[in-house]
This record gives sequence, C-alpha cells and structure tokens, in this order.
Amino acid sequence: MGQRNLRMKILAGTVTTVVCLIGALWAAQEKAPPARVAWQHDLKAAQKLSVARGKPMLVVFMGAEGTWCKMLERDTFCDSATAAYINSAFIPVLLDGEKDRKIADILEVTQVPTSLVLSHNADLWGTISGYVEKARYRKALQQALTNGAALRMTASAR
Repeated sequence: MGQRNLRMKILAGTVTTVVCLIGALWAAQEKAPPARVAWQHDLKAAQKLSVARGKPMLVVFMGAEGTWCKMLERDTFCDSATAAYINSAFIPVLLDGEKDRKIADILEVTQVPTSLVLSHNADLWGTISGYVEKARYRKALQQALTNGAALRMTASAR
C-alpha cells in the first residue's frame, strides 16, 4: 500500500509539472496586442499635456488620400517598437493637412506627410518631411530630442 501511495504522489507531481509547463509555453506564445500611437487631435490640449508631462510634442500632418501618408502610417506608425517609442518620448499629435491648414501654415508645413518635433513652447527641434521608414524615423526623432537638449542648455546658459 505504501508503494502505491508513493507512485500516486509521483504521478500527481509529474502531471502538475507538465500542466504548468504547457501553461507557461502557451502564455509565452500569446503575443500582446501591437502598440498603437496614442494620437491627440487637438494641438492646444496636446500642448497642455506636453507642459504637464515634460515631453515634447510630435506633430504629424497627414493627408487622407496620399500614398506616402498611407505608407508612413502602415510601415512606420503601425510598427510596435516605433509606436511604443513615440508614446514614451512624445505627446503625439495627428493633424490633417487640409482640415488643419491654418495650423500647417503657421508652422510652415508645405507638404504631407510632415512631422515636427516641438517643445512645449513650440520651439522647433526637428522636422521630418515625406515618407521615412521606421528605423530612420526613430533615428530622426532621437536627433530631434538631442537638438532640443542642446537648445535648452544654450538657453539656460544665457
């Protein structure tokens, strides 16, 4: 009787271990939903968030019908790593080049797509014109942040 109990305990332990391993493997295979850019659509509200969170704004002017705009959305903004980076480092703002023409004119945007990195005071830190693939886009955004840091250091030294 003692050996039978021992075998049952070993069997129960083995079954539990297998079930746990299967569950862990299944969970590891499930992917989290892809990150999406958390776009703001109101520049004034985004500027307030920029001040409150201490992040620059990424203002992107797009067009509804343009091939390059669609490619930028599909290839660059829908990339999980790029979307996560944008959300962590910026207050992202998506504006329509036609509907928001007045803002585009003030910011001297002449084509879509155009991306501007602006401080919370609307100082221009960087511009990305046209379609840019995701790795180059992230690099351009990083350069804009570097430019902004340099501008802040220069301003504080005065």
